[in-house]
This record gives sequence, structure tokens and C-alpha cells, in this order.
Amino acid sequence: MRFAVIGAGGVGAFFGAMLAAAGNDVMFTARGSHLDAIRREWLRMTSPGRSLRVPPERCVGSPAQIGPVDTVFFCVKSHPTERAILALLPLLGPSTVIISLQTGVANEATLNRALPECVVFGGVAYIYSTITRPGEITVASGPSRIVFGPFEGAPSDERRRAEQIRDVCTHEGITAEVPDDIVATLWVYAALLPYHLHNSESTR
Repeated sequence: MRFAVIGAGGVGAFFGAMLAAAGNDVMFTARGSHLDAIRREWLRMTSPGRSLRVPPERCVGSPAQIGPVDTVFFCVKSHPTERAILALLPLLGPSTVIISLQTGVANEATLNRALPECVVFGGVAYIYSTITRPGEITVASGPSRIVFGPFEGAPSDERRRAEQIRDVCTHEGITAEVPDDIVATLWVYAALLPYHLHNSESTR
């Protein structure tokens, strides 16, 4: 399974680095001083009990440098969602799934409106992490779990695809879940957002 992580910040770098360390084909996008540092010194991720490094060739400035993938982890901040969506087009193949790991409950609807032919899953990442300096991600102790899945009324094959992605993540040591109701998960997370922000300087 080929992955693209759009936004190699606290969330995307952790889950992407875990998948890459296990030998999966994972590409990351970054920008500015963060990308410059990665090109010089690799993408470095440190979490309790584990440190991982992603080589510079896995990190690029634009999705156009990646090409079609099976799964996109969309980890940009919510406010540039509409601007970032068009950049996703080079990543899309006939069976690409986009998993939104953004703060808020409306991002998936924005993605669906812009990419009506694409499969979009809602998602939440429970993790306390931050970019401690350009090129370096630090994950604090606490949860490191990802929850994602299709919305109510989606074809049954979409749930099977979500479960396949979950199984790949779980195999690589990531705690991953596909809930019965992703909308409820999104709203509960949104209600608890002040708590999450208090425990993490930045999750992107």
C-alpha cells in the first residue's frame, strides 16, 4: 500500500514515520524551513521509547512530485483546506482514499464537495506532538491512536477499505480503529478539543 502524508507536522510525521520504518512506501510533503531542515538532516521523530528518521528523498514540497497513491493522510491545518485540495489531484488514482486528520467537523464535507469522485474518510488523531524545531517532531507521553472510517450510508466496500488500512497500520504498531459512527467520534473530539490543545502546543 502506498501512502502520502500531506503535512509532515506532529500528526502526519508520527504515523507516517511509523509506517515508513516498517518498509511501507510513504511520501511526505512539507514546506518552508521545515522542508529545508529535512533536506539537510532528515525528518526526525522522537517519541517515548522510540526515535525514527525519514530520509530526505521521502519528503517533497508538492504532491505533484509524488504521483498516485492508495491512501492520503491529509494533515494540514483546517484553515487552508480549500486551498490545499487542488494540490491533491496528482495523488488521486481510481482507488485512492483520503483520510482527513484535521481539527474540526466540516473538513470532510469540503473535501467531498471539491472531489466528489473520491473516497473521503473522517478521522481523528489522538496524540500530543509538536514541531520542536524545523525537521524535528517530538511526541509526548500519552495516547498515540488514530481513528478513521467512512460516513453513514457509504457503500459496504468503503468500510472494507477502511479496515484494510487499519490492518496495515495495526501491523506496523500503530493503534488504529474503525468506529461504527465516525461522525460521533468527530463531534466528541471537537467537544474535547480545548483539553487536547491544553496538553499539546501543536498537533500539526
